[in-house]
Amino acid sequence: MKKLLLILALFAWLPMARALSPADVAKLRHLPPPVRQSVIEHLGDGKIGQTNKTTGDDGQVNYEVTIELDGKTRGFTFATDGKLLEMEVYFEETPDAVQKTIRTTAKGISPNNISQTTDEKGATNYDVEISEAGVTRDFSVKADGTLDSIQVFLPEVPAAVQKTIHETATNATLGDITKTTEDGETTYDVEMTKDGQKREFIVGADGRLQSRQVNLTETPAAVQKTIQAELKDGRIDEINSQTDDGETVFVVRMTQDGKTRELNISPDGEIEPAD
Repeated sequence: MKKLLLILALFAWLPMARALSPADVAKLRHLPPPVRQSVIEHLGDGKIGQTNKTTGDDGQVNYEVTIELDGKTRGFTFATDGKLLEMEVYFEETPDAVQKTIRTTAKGISPNNISQTTDEKGATNYDVEISEAGVTRDFSVKADGTLDSIQVFLPEVPAAVQKTIHETATNATLGDITKTTEDGETTYDVEMTKDGQKREFIVGADGRLQSRQVNLTETPAAVQKTIQAELKDGRIDEINSQTDDGETVFVVRMTQDGKTRELNISPDGEIEPAD
């Protein structure tokens, strides 16, 4: 009886939805209401495969759902508020300009998968994964066909960049290196794990260290004081020490009342205006 009431309650919450199978209803029941709504909007005449709750390194909770429709299985990623973060697509479904860049970059290798993502500004990207000789490489293409970023390996980066990576990642385990070119400027975003913590840093094509992720205790006392005063009951998501033309600023991203806030703080603790 309890199971029946739960199923009836779910259908009552979705009065306009098509008739769902008992299996689909059971899988939806474990998802937050906004995620249920989004899943059903994308379900069509398909059926739900797997549903998984995931938690990222930043504590962000997402829900991964596979949907089987028209003989194809697609993966979807939803935020807890139901927002679609990522959707698996097929090569022939991407724009012609994107297909051209995928062919050029993959050099004849068929993608393992392609995910369509939309950032906070509404821009659409296509994240592509390819494999060759047992080595996997990712790259991202903008909707207009521009190559946004590509995963590279240490021997492939300039000597000056290699030197900075070695110096910055001393006694650390290197992770992915992503080459990004924007407005004609190329940078390398490097992941590393040190003392059990994952961190990132950015190196310019000339080998200059532009930004590195730090902990609160690694910032000057004046910066710590300002962060604590502004943080209140929120949480720190990330702190990056950025250097430009010899000037250092600490970029702090925090979450307060469910909203993200970003502050630029000078070494003496002063909050600087955002660019």
